[in-house]
Amino acid sequence: MKNLKGFFVATAVGLAIGLLFGLTVYAEEAKSPVLKDVSYFGGIGNQEMGWQGGMGLALQDQEIYLCGLDMNLYGGQALLAKFNASDTSSPVWALRWPNRYASGHFNSEVFCDVVATRESVYAAGRSWAAAVDKMGDKEHKGVLAAFPKTGPTGSALGGAAWVTSPNFFPYQGNESLLSLAKAEEGGSTFLYAAGYAQSNGSNNIAVLAKLDTQGRILWTKVLGRSDYSMWSQGDAVAVLNGHLYVTGYTHYHGTSSTIRPHVGLWKVDPAGNVLWYRESPQPIRQDARFTVGLAVSGDALYLTSTMEKGPNGGFDALVLKYDESGNLIWSKPWGGSGDEAAFGIAVLGQRLFAVGQTTGWVGGALDAFLLEMDCGNGDVLSVNYHGGAADDLFMDVRVADRRLYVAGQSKSMAQAGNLAGQSDLMLARYDLELPPPILTLPIDIRPGSFPNPVNLGSKGNIPVAILSLPGFDVTALVDRKSLTFGRTGDEKCLLEGKVKPEDVNGDGLLDLVAHFDTEKTGFQAGDTQGILKGKTLQGKPFLGTDSIVIVPLKKELPEKPVLQPPPARQPAGSQPPARSIGRGGVRGKSAPREKGLDF
Repeated sequence: MKNLKGFFVATAVGLAIGLLFGLTVYAEEAKSPVLKDVSYFGGIGNQEMGWQGGMGLALQDQEIYLCGLDMNLYGGQALLAKFNASDTSSPVWALRWPNRYASGHFNSEVFCDVVATRESVYAAGRSWAAAVDKMGDKEHKGVLAAFPKTGPTGSALGGAAWVTSPNFFPYQGNESLLSLAKAEEGGSTFLYAAGYAQSNGSNNIAVLAKLDTQGRILWTKVLGRSDYSMWSQGDAVAVLNGHLYVTGYTHYHGTSSTIRPHVGLWKVDPAGNVLWYRESPQPIRQDARFTVGLAVSGDALYLTSTMEKGPNGGFDALVLKYDESGNLIWSKPWGGSGDEAAFGIAVLGQRLFAVGQTTGWVGGALDAFLLEMDCGNGDVLSVNYHGGAADDLFMDVRVADRRLYVAGQSKSMAQAGNLAGQSDLMLARYDLELPPPILTLPIDIRPGSFPNPVNLGSKGNIPVAILSLPGFDVTALVDRKSLTFGRTGDEKCLLEGKVKPEDVNGDGLLDLVAHFDTEKTGFQAGDTQGILKGKTLQGKPFLGTDSIVIVPLKKELPEKPVLQPPPARQPAGSQPPARSIGRGGVRGKSAPREKGLDF
């Protein structure tokens, strides 16, 4: 076993030598986002989010797709643009759809969300021009349009490859698809679209549809209540571990101020069966333009919305975390003295990024914000603001290759024929910079022993050697007072005066042996690794690890019974001593009975 430990030490030495000659080890977590560039796209007039859903962003390989609304062309057209991730200064192509006169009603032609595969790009939204209405006046309907990756080169309406429109109710009122997700099931790709539809002239109902990549509708599902004047909608849909999750605002009565909307969350299986439904504990802002965002990661769901009466004053951004069973893990409002609203969210590792708008940064006009939070507890890690003299806001965010791509709109920038005060689509890129490199040094817990036992019940100490390397003398370069050691490596349990030079591995180089208080190391049953951290005299951080074996605590033994010595052997023929049995009796004789006593 001693040779085996030598192998581990030699391996660690080799790694550390590699570090000294150019190998750099970075921590997994990224630092706060840093804004690298912002691009604006539009033209004369307003290009912006649409009400009730707004703008979507999709990443596929090195391609970026951005959708929204162009209010300047034909009285309003859906907008879709493709960018290269390496150069977002101008689009590869951009289309206005359906590229024909529509009703002229504001917000009747808009793409609210977009996804892409290796073969096609799919945009979901609503359209008056493409709608078919068999009852009453014509109204806009939800649409899903597929386009070739080369742009509007298809044979269907507006250059699409195909266009489909799921009608959810015979009434055929206003309908819209607000969110889109793709899923791989059994080797095939399917599309899930969430939104709202009307079962009568005075309600909105959250709905969900499943389609294949040829535009065939496989099923439709009504999620919300269809009562008179009841309102709900599906703002976002995502796929996690084979199930669908739809979120949006949920049931409130359109004619009553006492019933407030809340965040609603549905879990649905691939066959369209609703498995459970949850509502947020807090009411949210009663305005269809303030949507609910959704991101999924691992076994958790993260939602964004706008809290109606926030604890920070006015409206506050709201972020919630649920598990796959629908349990609310935490709920965190965020904001300042102004009004904040959160629209989009993305997750990378243990960090989540929420985007939206605020009036609390400069004051007056809207400014965009990028909020970074810890996935574990919802703590705020950083906040970035972006904006100018006019309104600027972020609507959606995606993560790829340690970069954040954020979609929004800006009225502060005037370019490409647009005037200040008119709106352009905005695409921002943030880099998630890596933290400073951490030097890894070889350590040896309990030098000369293997395995390295740690007795949790011990009141002693654990010696740990930091090994010197050729060209790196730890006795001269390490700040001895900075050393910490234990379960996480942050435990401050160094014994004062117990750090001394010693060549523990016989390589002719003096190592540094430090002793740490066993009780303060924080080790627990089942731990297999000890971590040492420290800094060099120049302030450069380093760490080292070595294996340990936890020695179980000794079990308390039951107290031994006190044994009585056997009676002395009597000489032969002698009379044994009398032994009391009961009241007044001796062994072998009858005791006289007393009157009035009954034994």
